[in-house]
Amino acid sequence: MKNIVVEYLDLLGKTIVERKKQDSGTPLQNRQAENYENDLTASIRLLEKGYDVKSVISVIRDKSPMKKLLPDARAMLLYADKVMENVNDEWTMRAKHSLLEAEGSYQRRIAAQRSMSAIHGDYQVGMAMILKDGFPLSLVEQVIRRSGLNQDAEESYFKTLFSALSDGQNRYVEILAYDANTMNSEVDVYRKFAREYMEKTHTIILSSDDEQNIIETIYRDYMQRLQEEQPIYREDTLRMMALLEERVQPILCKAIILASPIYIEAGRNKKEYLAGTFSGICESLGFDRQDESVHANLTKGLAEATNDRQYGHAAIRLLRRHIHAEDVKNHLITLAIAAALTDPSGYANLILVRAQAFLSREDAIKEFDGQNTDLCVNDYMRNMHCQYTKKGFVNPDMDIAVMKEMLLSGQYAPDQIKDVMMHYSPNAVFDGIDYLSYVQKLADQEIARENEKLNNYVVIPRSDMQENYEEEYQYQRQKMERRIRLPYNITMDAKIVKALLNAGVESRNLSPMLSRYKPKNWDKDYPSVSYGSYVIKQAEKNRQEKRQVQEQSIVRTRTTTNNTDNTSA
Repeated sequence: MKNIVVEYLDLLGKTIVERKKQDSGTPLQNRQAENYENDLTASIRLLEKGYDVKSVISVIRDKSPMKKLLPDARAMLLYADKVMENVNDEWTMRAKHSLLEAEGSYQRRIAAQRSMSAIHGDYQVGMAMILKDGFPLSLVEQVIRRSGLNQDAEESYFKTLFSALSDGQNRYVEILAYDANTMNSEVDVYRKFAREYMEKTHTIILSSDDEQNIIETIYRDYMQRLQEEQPIYREDTLRMMALLEERVQPILCKAIILASPIYIEAGRNKKEYLAGTFSGICESLGFDRQDESVHANLTKGLAEATNDRQYGHAAIRLLRRHIHAEDVKNHLITLAIAAALTDPSGYANLILVRAQAFLSREDAIKEFDGQNTDLCVNDYMRNMHCQYTKKGFVNPDMDIAVMKEMLLSGQYAPDQIKDVMMHYSPNAVFDGIDYLSYVQKLADQEIARENEKLNNYVVIPRSDMQENYEEEYQYQRQKMERRIRLPYNITMDAKIVKALLNAGVESRNLSPMLSRYKPKNWDKDYPSVSYGSYVIKQAEKNRQEKRQVQEQSIVRTRTTTNNTDNTSA
């Protein structure tokens, strides 16, 4: 390997040249921002080439052009830390094979996509690639444009899709970045409650059901504060209901229009979505209002449905609002007649039975008490119950999360899990085996992507790390758990330990600490093996393997150089 200073300066020069080519038609960034981007790129490429973290930090501190622009060594130290802190966020976007990886992600996700609208399907896949897989929008756009599925699409299709993806991504960024103590506008209200909900429920991409929960929470918060200030509203429900509709609803309508990532989804009818969001809000808040206008709004969803699944979920919404089953069936018969189906009554009855089965399975999840003797069934129901408790509904994302966790546990085969879902998942009622295939495909996709992120993840010890190794360990562990959506495992511990060893921490200080964080079944599965010693051995083994790779690279480089010299002679 080259001397790291030589390699850094070489990479920096190439990066500057590349950036000037790319930005030839645009104004230059300010000098500090440009230096930061160049150092970030150089750091990633140095790590890819096998240089250790400590050496990369050192060369940035000593040789970066930023040194001339910052006031002192302390500022330079903080700057280097900032660069290294963001390496993991940028790694995926700049990896050599990112295009191939993104294409693979798109193909797997689009194969599992169940949306009936092409543009809405591409939108959902694109947003999942951005928020779940970590690909930049520019790369997602490139992949979608290259897809054979879109070869006949017009430019207006892409323009609408990518505009919506850009807007949606920005709205998620603004939600997650919101941390103000005071809400000064409609969007502040929405972002505050949306962020709290996403953090509490571990939601990455919101659904319309999630948004309904967020809106209801905002209403309840307003009601509580108003009733505390003016007790008269506790008894006068009609007055309260009128106030909510006159004052709160217009504010929330504006908030959704300006801040909701659901509202701007490509392929969504925005006007109808807004109307549907507020159609049954009073009933959800506990107000009895079964008048004709509300009934008409609730039944409108049936008329807009286009397939069995959509008819079924519209019927579920009506049944949840305590609309009589016979009335729901009559609506379904009317629609079946309009669609010229051969057996309208039979079709309506089929959809109604499935909707009732969905609700029955959902109730079983809601009331689950852990008494099932089948371990696979018990694990599925327990996990779904935990998710239901947080959200109050069941959707496919929950099944995907459960499938992912159960596969990663290594206790169950995919077919075993799918069999349990076939008999217990509310979502499987309408699609059966096709739905289960969809769930497994997306679970496999997310596992593969998260493992890929874990493989590339770099642990960056803090420059101000003191003698408290356990505090640093906990910090790095929490940081990794936030970025990698996998159960914490030995590979993660080995990465942290390897970084601490490289930073000069002695292994004898780490072993006792690690034993306090061992997996709960470790002593049962490995009674004669110290967890701390095992992890340290794994970390040291990884270090040795990396050194061997580096040495082989040096040999190949020297051989190539010698051959070139001989040829020239």
